[in-house]
Amino acid sequence: MKTQTLKIGSFLAVGIIAAVICVGMVTGFSVAKPLISVDPVSDKNTGDQSAPAQSAGVITFNPIGDKKSGDTFTITGTTSLPAGTNLVWQIIPYSGTVPTGIDMNAQIGIMANNQVTKGSAASNRISLDVDMQDMKPGKYVIVAASLKGERMSPATGILAGYTYFTMR
Repeated sequence: MKTQTLKIGSFLAVGIIAAVICVGMVTGFSVAKPLISVDPVSDKNTGDQSAPAQSAGVITFNPIGDKKSGDTFTITGTTSLPAGTNLVWQIIPYSGTVPTGIDMNAQIGIMANNQVTKGSAASNRISLDVDMQDMKPGKYVIVAASLKGERMSPATGILAGYTYFTMR
C-alpha cells in the first residue's frame, strides 16, 4: 500500500510539474537566467526544534517543532525569490549528509511543487501543507529547489533552501 501511494504521489507530482512547464511556456516564463546562488549551511540541529536554514538569503524557513507520526502541518518561510517562481519540495529521511538538491534516488518521502507567493516589499512567502501519514519516526530533511532548464525537471532544480525536523 505504501509503495502504491508513493507511486501515485510521484505520478501526480510529475503531472503537476508538466502542467507548470506548459503554463510557463504559454505565459512566456523565462528560465534562462540563474535565480540564486547557495552558500553552505550547517546541518547541526539545536535542541528539539529544526535548525532554520539560510541559503544566501534565498529561503528562510520558520522553525518546525517536533511532529508525531500522522501529523499534518504547514511549512512556512520567506524568500528573496520572485513571486511566481516554481518550487519543487522534497521531504525525506535525513541521511546524515547536507542536501545539495532534490534526491532523485530517495526510496521514501514526499514530493510536491508550488510557487512562491507575493509577500512584503522585502521578501516573498513560501508554504507547503504536509501530511506525514504513514511516515516513520526519525529525523527528516525538507528541501526546496527552484526549477530551471528546458526540461524543468526536479533533478535539475537549483537548491534554494533546506531545514530539518524530527518526527517522534
